Amino acid sequence: MTEKDLVEEILGKDNNELDPNSMLIWWELTNKVNVAQPKTRIIRLTINEARSGEDFLSEKVNEKIMGKIKKLVDDGSFKYPLFIRTDLSSIKHDFINTCYIEKEENLERNLDNLIMENRCLGFMGVPFLAIVIREYIPLDSRFKAFFGHMPVAPEIRFFYKDGKFECYHNYWPKDSIQDNPTNDPDEWEKKWEEMDTEIHQIADEVMKDADKIAAVLDGYWSIDFAKAKDGRWLFIDSAQGDASYHGPHPLKYTGPLDIKEKKIYTQEEMDNAIRNIKFSEMKFDLSEDIEFKITYEHQEHFVKFMQKVLSVKKYQKLADKLGLVFEFMEEDEEKISGNIQS
Repeated sequence: MTEKDLVEEILGKDNNELDPNSMLIWWELTNKVNVAQPKTRIIRLTINEARSGEDFLSEKVNEKIMGKIKKLVDDGSFKYPLFIRTDLSSIKHDFINTCYIEKEENLERNLDNLIMENRCLGFMGVPFLAIVIREYIPLDSRFKAFFGHMPVAPEIRFFYKDGKFECYHNYWPKDSIQDNPTNDPDEWEKKWEEMDTEIHQIADEVMKDADKIAAVLDGYWSIDFAKAKDGRWLFIDSAQGDASYHGPHPLKYTGPLDIKEKKIYTQEEMDNAIRNIKFSEMKFDLSEDIEFKITYEHQEHFVKFMQKVLSVKKYQKLADKLGLVFEFMEEDEEKISGNIQS
C-alpha cells in the first residue's frame, strides 16, 4: 500500500486534513519491518473529535481515550509507565508533564497537557488525528535536560531519499542542550561528548536497520533511532525530511587512515589527521549542498590543514562553499588567514 492509498483510506479521497508527517502514514508502512521498536497502539480520532473542546478535548472524547487506555492496561497489553503522543508530536521536551505517564493518576493531566501543546503547534493548521500509546522502554540516558526533565540518550537521525542513504547526525546537537541541563550541570558536556563519540562509532551498524525502514518509505524522510538501556537501538520516529531539523554536516574526507574510508570523522580524528597525515595524499569528498561549521578553537588547525592539502584556487572555492572568509596576502599567496562568517 502506498502513502497516497493510506491517506485515502484514513480520510477519504477528497480530504486534505492529514499532515504528511502523521504517524498514521509512516507507522502503517514501518510497523511490520523487522527492527527493534516499541509496542504501539493507535487510537484514531475523527476530525470533529480532534477539534472538539477548547484548550483540551471535549469530555466525551477524553473519556473515550482514557477508557481505551485503561482497557489496554487491564488486559495486560500495556503497563505503567507508558509513553503517549499524538500522531504528530510527543512534546517530549516537557517529558514528565506530557508523554511520560508514570502511573494512572498522571494520565488525565498529561493527556490534557499533550493535547493543549499539540494544538499550540498546529494552531489554525492541520490537526492531529490520533492518540498513540507506546510501550515505555527506558533509554540509555546519561543526563536530563529541558523544562520537563527529559532523559537524554544517544540518538541518531538518518536521512534517506527514495530509500537511499544520504547522511546521519547526532539527534541532539550540543547547542540544543547548552542552556538546558537540569542535572549534572558540571558533567553533562563530558557525557554529551561520550555519547557523540559512541554515535559515530555505531552509526554504520544502526544504519543496517535504518536501511530496512527506508526501504518501505517513498520520498525524502528522516528516520530516528535511540539507544535503549538494554543496549538495543530502537526505531522511534520518522518524518518528512524537509520538515525535520537537519544540522550542519561534519567535514568529510577520504585518506590513508587506519579506519574505513568515506566515514564522517569526529573532531578528535580530524585533529589527529591534521597532525599526523601526509597531507598531499588526502582528498576532500564534498557534496554540492554541504554545510559546515567550525568552532573557534579548531579554526587554526583547519586553516593549516587547508593550506597543506589544497592549492590556493581550490582552497578558495571550498572556502566559499563552507561559508568562510579568507584573506590572501599579495606578497605570498600561500599565506592564508581565515575567520568565520557571522
